Amino acid sequence: MICLLACVGLFPMPAIGSESGTLFIEARLIWATNGKKPEDSKLKILPAEFTKKFRTVFTWENYYQVKVIKKSFELGKPQKLKMSEKCRIDILFKDDEEVEIQLYGEDKRLAKRKQKVVNGEMIVMGGDCKGSDTAWFVLLKPIDKKEFDKKEE
Repeated sequence: MICLLACVGLFPMPAIGSESGTLFIEARLIWATNGKKPEDSKLKILPAEFTKKFRTVFTWENYYQVKVIKKSFELGKPQKLKMSEKCRIDILFKDDEEVEIQLYGEDKRLAKRKQKVVNGEMIVMGGDCKGSDTAWFVLLKPIDKKEFDKKEE
């Protein structure tokens, strides 16, 4: 069983990512550990802007980025984001200010949250990995259209 952590509004961000009935989201799957990065891993170090903020709230020493997805959401149309083989989030952009998020781990719904999309807030949800000193997080960051269109480096 996965122990759920849900933290909302912990991290400031510059602007709400909605534009004429469309919400632009950047979703990051993050793995946290006190150990080192596995040698054969394709994990990337989480950008410093997030790592610094995570360390003020959580106890893990190292944070790695597993996957990043940018997705647009139309008002009233639910969509699924497959973050990994074991992790999925379902998002419904309900109106100009509210989203409904469902977090799934190993095909079991772990959490359902209705959250206002507020300037200055990101949404972080996740859980620990039983039997190890690690955890995983999904970080949802509303972004503007310009950032949405920008290519990953």
